[in-house]
Amino acid sequence: AGGSSLTGHPLHLDYDDTYIYVAYGEKGLRILDKQTLKEVASYTHSGGKSANFVKVVDGYIFVAYGLNGLQVFRLTER
Repeated sequence: AGGSSLTGHPLHLDYDDTYIYVAYGEKGLRILDKQTLKEVASYTHSGGKSANFVKVVDGYIFVAYGLNGLQVFRLTER
C-alpha cells in the first residue's frame, strides 16, 4: 500500500513524532513519513560520502559521515 521503496540495509535510524530518519550509507539520508512510510525528503552527499549515523534533537537532524564529518539539517515544510 504505497510504502517506502528503499532497498538494502540502513546503517542507523532515529524518529520523532512525525518522521523516521534513515542513515542509508552511500544512498544518504532518507526521511519517511511515520504513518505512510512514504519518502518525504532525501539528501545524498555530493562527494559520495556514506551516511553512517543519524540523530534528531529538537528538530535538528545530525548526520555523521564516519571520519568524513558531520552535517546538521533542519527539515522545513514548504
